[in-house]
Amino acid sequence: MNWVFENYDKENLKIEGDKQVAKNIGHSYFNCSNMEIRISGKIKSVFLEGCKNVVLYVDKVITEITIMNTKGIKIFGLEQMQSVTAEKSQEVNLYLNHKTKNCVVYSICTTSVWIQFPKDGADDTDWDQENWHRHPVPEQYETIVKGEEIVTIPSDNRE
Repeated sequence: MNWVFENYDKENLKIEGDKQVAKNIGHSYFNCSNMEIRISGKIKSVFLEGCKNVVLYVDKVITEITIMNTKGIKIFGLEQMQSVTAEKSQEVNLYLNHKTKNCVVYSICTTSVWIQFPKDGADDTDWDQENWHRHPVPEQYETIVKGEEIVTIPSDNRE
């Protein structure tokens, strides 16, 4: 089962309850902008496409969060988040805590992706920047032939 939300603008959605949030239910958001989405409970997946300036808070995601063709997205993983895939997007900010910082991030043709997570021993409910790491996801890579294989690593920002 999948819930579809389209063309929401300047809305604040709080989604909870067994009919809208369950481990076999996914959510898809298309062309939404300038809004905040809070999903309370365990959900199968979240998909955003064509969305701009959206803040997503999610308690537990079983499979993944996927964003495509988006701009200005903030994602807060609160209790469980396995992976996030960002494709053809700009300005993606992921906020992870001690429970979600093992999330795997895949970026395809995406720019300006930042991941923020708490330092070891820091209180992850305290948003004082001194207690957090903030790192960009590399956008440039260098690939070399090594023997009969190719090896790709993040590149220095050479001029």
